[in-house]
Amino acid sequence: MRLKRHYRRDERGEPGADGRHPLVLDAETGRPTLAHIEIQHTGTKRTQHFSADLVAAALLEGWMTIKDRTLMLHAEPDALVYTILRVPGQYPSQTPGAGYEVIHFYECLLDQTQHQTYCAKTEQQRKEDLYLAMGLTPRRKGVARGE
Repeated sequence: MRLKRHYRRDERGEPGADGRHPLVLDAETGRPTLAHIEIQHTGTKRTQHFSADLVAAALLEGWMTIKDRTLMLHAEPDALVYTILRVPGQYPSQTPGAGYEVIHFYECLLDQTQHQTYCAKTEQQRKEDLYLAMGLTPRRKGVARGE
């Protein structure tokens, strides 16, 4: 998964050397204030592991909420909705006699439709999408032309 943080800018302030307005800083912490989170892609699989530290920070900053067994990332262009499969803690091992597995992350599963919309694509998938957009049939490795 790739997310990008966007911070608030003071449009009344004088633009800096980079041409952008100054960041709006939090009065208490002196840190930049978050405007929103942008979804760049959700990775190649629907499952996602969010570290306990990331979840704690996101909940504090307000761009993530948890209700019942649902974790929601309040991002743009859409909020992402995950089903929480496991939370940090101890779980019986899948291997008999192996004891317990300790995890320090939230194991989540992204909504199927959202994953299809925002999933990361391989270079081959991008080429196939381009061929289809041009009305052509993508060539597959090991398949002779005209078959």
